[in-house]
Amino acid sequence: MTDWTQKTEALNRLIRPLTFPIAVKLVESVDEFPEKTRRPSRDMGFKTNLCVGMTMARKYGWTVGITADDNACLIAAYTFGWSEPESETKKALTDFMIVMKYAANENAA
Repeated sequence: MTDWTQKTEALNRLIRPLTFPIAVKLVESVDEFPEKTRRPSRDMGFKTNLCVGMTMARKYGWTVGITADDNACLIAAYTFGWSEPESETKKALTDFMIVMKYAANENAA
């Protein structure tokens, strides 16, 4: 048994998580996605939010790859540089980030 297998068994025994633990890897190209990576737009026929993609990975144990083509979330699009917000939208998103306590101030947002 590998060290990782033992650690996984210990976590499952001691914590009993309701979902699979996940990791996030940022890649330069879809060519770097593992072979069986599920892409929402290609494999499921719809765009989705980044957080929903992560939930699919946690709930079903899938490897999910999301690019700008798969994404439906404006905040994720701006965060990852997939698109640039208009000034009104940028102000609204900055205010949202501050009100929700995701950022301490405009510079952090």
